[in-house]
Amino acid sequence: MKKTLIMKTTSYLLISILLFGIVLCKSTYSQEFNSNEIKTIHKKVDSLLQAYKLSNTFTEDDKQISQKYIDSFKKLFGDKKDQRTIMVFNDIEKMGYLEKKISLSEYIKSVKVFYEEGGLGISIRDITYEKPVLIRPHEDKIYMSPNEYKIDVNLKKRVFGFFQNKNTYDETFDMIITITFNKRKKGFCDFIIQGVNSSETFLVEGSKISKYEVGFLFMPTYTRIDSKAKSGNSYISTHPKAGFHLNLNLLYYYFLYEDIKIGTGIGFGISKYKTNLTSKTHSQSPYSFKDIIDELNLSFFDVSVYLIKFKNYKWLNNIKWLNKFELTASLGFNFSFPMSKKFTTSGYKNDVKYNYNDNIKASAINICGFGQLGISKPIINNLSINAGINYIYGLSNISGYDKSDKYFENTTTDKYNSLIVLGSKTHTQMFGVYFGLSYKL
Repeated sequence: MKKTLIMKTTSYLLISILLFGIVLCKSTYSQEFNSNEIKTIHKKVDSLLQAYKLSNTFTEDDKQISQKYIDSFKKLFGDKKDQRTIMVFNDIEKMGYLEKKISLSEYIKSVKVFYEEGGLGISIRDITYEKPVLIRPHEDKIYMSPNEYKIDVNLKKRVFGFFQNKNTYDETFDMIITITFNKRKKGFCDFIIQGVNSSETFLVEGSKISKYEVGFLFMPTYTRIDSKAKSGNSYISTHPKAGFHLNLNLLYYYFLYEDIKIGTGIGFGISKYKTNLTSKTHSQSPYSFKDIIDELNLSFFDVSVYLIKFKNYKWLNNIKWLNKFELTASLGFNFSFPMSKKFTTSGYKNDVKYNYNDNIKASAINICGFGQLGISKPIINNLSINAGINYIYGLSNISGYDKSDKYFENTTTDKYNSLIVLGSKTHTQMFGVYFGLSYKL
C-alpha cells in the first residue's frame, strides 16, 4: 500500500514538473504588446500587404509584364540572393494543385509564361491578424541585435487574369501570409514576407516553425500477459482482455529534409493490463488441481523514451482523402513500474472448489519496446488531432517468483500464488488504436 502511494505521488510530481516546463517554455517565447504597439504593427503590415497586392499584378499598364514590379515583388521577401529557396503557394495555375508550393523564382517565371499579356488582377479582403510571436530573442548584448517576431495574417486573396492569353482564370483562396519584423529601440522595422500559404497547407507546414511539441494520447487496448509453463504437467492458456494506456509527452524536432521531421523526447503515463490465464490440470503432490482460472489485473507507471518520431506531410498528398494529414511513426522504450498487481485464482483442488486473491510477486521494472504508426491533422495553428495504432511488447520477465515457489504455497493458510509461478518467463503485450492531441510550442 505504501509503495503504491509512493508511485502515485511520484507520477503526479513528474507530470507537474513536465507541465511547469511547458508553461515556462511557452512564456519564454511569448510577448505582450500594448494597444498602441499593436496598432503600429498592424499599420506597417497593412502597408506591406498593399505593396504585395500591387506588385503581385506584375504589370504597370495592364498590358505587359513589368520588370520594375517583379523587382518590387522580390524585395518584399527580403534581400536573399537565391530566390529558389523561398517557397510560396501556387495560386496562379490550376495545374498548381499538383504542386501546391513552388519557389519564388518559379512563381515569377510562371507568371511570365502564362500571363505575358495583361499580368494578373489581385484583390485582398477580410484581413485578420494573429498575435505576434517572439521567434528569436536578442543574443548579443554587445552589438544589441534586435528581437525578431513573426505575425500570421489571415485573408482572402482573389487572383484573376487570362491564362495563356486565352482562358479566363479566376480563383479565390483563403490565405495565411507570415511576416517577420524586428523590434529596435527606435521602433518596429524590417517587415519581410517569410511565407505565403493557403490555409490548408499552412496548418500542416506551419508545424515546421515549431521545434517543441507536447502531446497526450489515450489508447483503448487489447492486452495479454503470456506465461509459458516450465514443465509438461501443466499447460497455461492466455485469454486477452481490454485495457488502456495513457501518455503525456514532450518532444523536440529537427528537420532531416524539407518535408521530413525527426523528433526525440520523453513521456509519462499509465498502463492497465487485464488477462485471464487458465490451466485445465496441474499436479502438485499430494494435490490435483483442475479448471484453474487466474484473473490478472496489473497497472504500471510508465516513463517513455521516444528514440525517434518521424513526421512527413507530403507522402499522403496523392491519397485524396488523406492529403490534409501528416504521416507519423514512432519507436522507443517504456520503463514501467508496478503500481497495482492483483490477481484472483480459482479452480478445484481434489475436486473441492477454491477461490483466492492476493498480490502477484512481480519484478521491480518492466522494460518494453513500443512502435506507433498514425496520422496527424492540424485543426488550428498549433493544435493537431492524432490517431493511429500502437504496439507495446514487454522485453522483461515480470514474474518475481523464485524457482522454489509453488502454485499452492501453504497448506495451513490455503495460500496460493498466481499461475505465472509455473511459467518460465512471463511478459506483457499491448495492442490498440490511439487517439490524441498535440500542441506545438
